[in-house]
Amino acid sequence: MRYYIVFAFLFIVGFGVFVYSIDSHSFTFNMGTKSINLPIAIWLMGVLGAFAFLSWVFLFKHNASNKIRSWREKQDFEKLLNQIMAQDTQKTFLKTKFANKYMENLSQILARYDLKADLNTPTSGCEKVDNLFSHYQNIENGELKEPKEHAKHTLSYEHAYFPKRLVALIQHDLKNALETLKNEQIPLDLRRYAFIEITQKGSEKEILKALNLMQGFLDKECVRHFLKAFFEKNLALDVSKISQLCLEVHYDKNDYLRLAQMAQSFLIPDKWFKFFEFLSDEDEQAQKAFLFVLLELEMNDLAKERLATLPFEEYALLNAYMDLKNHHKAYKLEAFL
Repeated sequence: MRYYIVFAFLFIVGFGVFVYSIDSHSFTFNMGTKSINLPIAIWLMGVLGAFAFLSWVFLFKHNASNKIRSWREKQDFEKLLNQIMAQDTQKTFLKTKFANKYMENLSQILARYDLKADLNTPTSGCEKVDNLFSHYQNIENGELKEPKEHAKHTLSYEHAYFPKRLVALIQHDLKNALETLKNEQIPLDLRRYAFIEITQKGSEKEILKALNLMQGFLDKECVRHFLKAFFEKNLALDVSKISQLCLEVHYDKNDYLRLAQMAQSFLIPDKWFKFFEFLSDEDEQAQKAFLFVLLELEMNDLAKERLATLPFEEYALLNAYMDLKNHHKAYKLEAFL
């Protein structure tokens, strides 16, 4: 447009000078009582100037219209791009209006599809999309980037890459594990994974805090890791709480027995005895574990008394072991458990 104005100005001036050099006569234009007397060259320059101005207005309007249309197309493209990325990362999107009816129709069509990223495809040339794919590739490769990168790309809890990314974040910093436990919308299996990570790597304070956050949501695997941490790190927790945990996840005879075998390495005989005596009083399933403790501690009379109160058929092997022991025959206890 700038070049057009300069060219038109120079052309009109040049044309006027040329005409004036040929004919310098004037022309009078009467308007009622007034009249305007100017050289013919000036009148012609005025006509050309008016034509140039009107053509400039037309071109300006056309150029402005193109820019507005281009801006609207770009906005529609951004809206459609955001929809595609939202359908991938969030499995949903916010509906919006499009300037172009074909783009709006395409948006409605895409809304009926479940969009998933395919990492085995060439780059798109769109920075937003390629950055998201690069993020997915980092997750796939187990490469943890800066937390800011994760903040840029929010994934729904159902997204295929959400578990991998969360696991990487938890392994990177236990603070992320604690934040995971606080969010009840995160799938339970991932929260349990975060809990196990805390029991393995956390301090006593962090482990007990995690236990409080996950109260009622633990399974046997979680309790097993917690009890391992309980003995290894000598956590300050009452045995009644341990009994409650075992009851909540429905510990069976073998679970209690494995617990007794593990605890043997950490507790002195007196504490080992009292610990499993309490558990057996609270849960019938802990009887076998307590008998194991009694027999390991050579408390045979007490073991015999306890066996006499229990169903014979259910503990037939241990009764057989006691009979053999009474006949001074030595066998490994583990074979009768």
